[in-house]
Amino acid sequence: MAAPALDVPAGPRGISRRRPDSPDARQRGQRPDACVPGPAALLSGQDIDFVMNVFATWTGVRWEELLAVEGWAGKDSPLQLKDGDIATYAIDWQLRELGGAVCKSPPKDGSFRVLDLPPFLADLMRWAVGNRRGACSCPVADGRPACKRDDRTPGNYLFLGPKGGHPRRSNYADDFLTPAAEGLHPARQGTRAPSTSPPSPGPVSRSAAATAGTRQPTSRTAPGRT
Repeated sequence: MAAPALDVPAGPRGISRRRPDSPDARQRGQRPDACVPGPAALLSGQDIDFVMNVFATWTGVRWEELLAVEGWAGKDSPLQLKDGDIATYAIDWQLRELGGAVCKSPPKDGSFRVLDLPPFLADLMRWAVGNRRGACSCPVADGRPACKRDDRTPGNYLFLGPKGGHPRRSNYADDFLTPAAEGLHPARQGTRAPSTSPPSPGPVSRSAAATAGTRQPTSRTAPGRT
């Protein structure tokens, strides 16, 4: 099922914590996170990366909260997508990496909250639920992924890597976010290589490249992630 092709408006919040009037922000001329979702999905070749980065950019959730996003049909789902009503997502958990393993814990500083989602984002999240990869690749304990820890609900993560893993912040930033925002990969051996995309981006990625007004790169096989 192809994801909906949408023109995404600028969000009220962003994942960047940089002050708008900082010298670095003035030099860039705009917030880099606003133009990341389309290019990042082109680089990864995964439509879900477009949805994930739009959700992150619009809502301003922390990285650990982003990894913990889940959704399924039912009143106990943190993601509520009722027709004719305001769509919401309840931030009840974050997914942290401790000692090389990821596990759920309450949000930082007890910042439990409910986010109202605009219609375009509700449509994207509805697509994400309908195209969920399934269980994550974490070890299973008591019939549930070990990463769920004190959360007794089944595993229904929406934002997983191609092999079912939870993306690591540093790997994901190096492979996708930095080249998507700056057009160059982080320096390796003193050289910053230009970013290019895989040969066959999905329908959401193609739409994002057209609506974002960014130049679509040429050809690249996206590196794997953990």
